[in-house]
Amino acid sequence: MAVIETQTLAVASFVPEVREWGEVPPSPFLHDLTGGNIYTAVDCAAHKYFTFNPSTVMNVQSAKIKIYAVGSNITRNTGVLIYLWDGSSWQYVEIFKYRNWWEWQEVDVTAILDAPAKINGARIYLVSWITPGFGITVDQAILEVVGETPVGFPVPKPPLRTHFFFLFREWLLAKLK
Repeated sequence: MAVIETQTLAVASFVPEVREWGEVPPSPFLHDLTGGNIYTAVDCAAHKYFTFNPSTVMNVQSAKIKIYAVGSNITRNTGVLIYLWDGSSWQYVEIFKYRNWWEWQEVDVTAILDAPAKINGARIYLVSWITPGFGITVDQAILEVVGETPVGFPVPKPPLRTHFFFLFREWLLAKLK
């Protein structure tokens, strides 16, 4: 038996194959909003690559890449190109253009990550798209997957002796007063 579940997979690691952005520790930089990010003011700078935590989805219904970032101006003149590993090659996915406030952007990648093995082998790399004089900072990347997951065994109830012990302890404490 299986249930439909949405899993939000955080970045698990950074593999420094190409390292052209600045980094604010801790690594893997894009794993959460509480610390670590990458930034650049250089056009066409690559940062390669980030992996995600594993998924237990058995049948993929949808998959999305979400990026939380901020640009340095109001007119969306900064952005990031997203490339996704499909198990055999890098696929260009989308360009996210950011303004000068933090925001999430997402893109559906179900056509690329259509199987559990592809979800668990997913990795991304980012390439900056910058107008001279501006910059971008990326703080988090996640892979959101919806699909069937196995149903776990029910959580067992505590044994009756736990309840009896509690009652006995209460009785004994009352007698000792």
